[in-house]
Amino acid sequence: MDALGSSIRIDARGREVVRILPRVNDAINEEWISDKTRHIVDGLKTQRLDRPYVRVDGRLRPASWAEAFATVARKVAAAAPSRIGALVGDLATVEEMFALKSLVGKLGSSNIDCRQDGSKLHPKFGRASYLFNSTIAGIDQADAILIVGSSPRYEAPVLNARIRKRWLRGGAPIGVVGPKADLSYKYNHLGGGPETLAQAWDRPPKGRGEADDDCRFRRLRPA
Repeated sequence: MDALGSSIRIDARGREVVRILPRVNDAINEEWISDKTRHIVDGLKTQRLDRPYVRVDGRLRPASWAEAFATVARKVAAAAPSRIGALVGDLATVEEMFALKSLVGKLGSSNIDCRQDGSKLHPKFGRASYLFNSTIAGIDQADAILIVGSSPRYEAPVLNARIRKRWLRGGAPIGVVGPKADLSYKYNHLGGGPETLAQAWDRPPKGRGEADDDCRFRRLRPA
């Protein structure tokens, strides 16, 4: 529910989901879940889409489900596969993404994407461009933490709580590249754009008695 992949327990009464609780998983969410995860049940009970609509002469008008699906089928049949595409939203689940990919594939198209925010995800950059290579539990042993283009307090509060726990122990400087925000712990704001990351690789040569990675992080810290 919050992009962290927390372990949860779903309680239901018949076909109705009544609550979501955390399951203990020390490698991910420990014993916590975010408020967004806990209260997502409200969204299951209150649907935002009250009825289908079709556009006629530039204006939307209410329609039956049968008419709406017939309109979609007619539009799809008239379009070439290369002109069909799908864009996945931020709130879609993995199961919904898989179903959408299967549907678009059946229509003969491979045009599916999730980068509605313009993020530069591309296979040529390798798996490191989208993997959280240091495990979530690994934050507890981190020597330094660099947050790039993210606001974990709002995007993944349980992850942010883990970073705060490591910060409270001391000995792990935290740097942020991106917008300034209240993350509930002190950090060094290193810059707001990609030029800051370019400076990280413009490090002095080895031979000064310190590890290469440590040297790189020190150069990112403000004077």
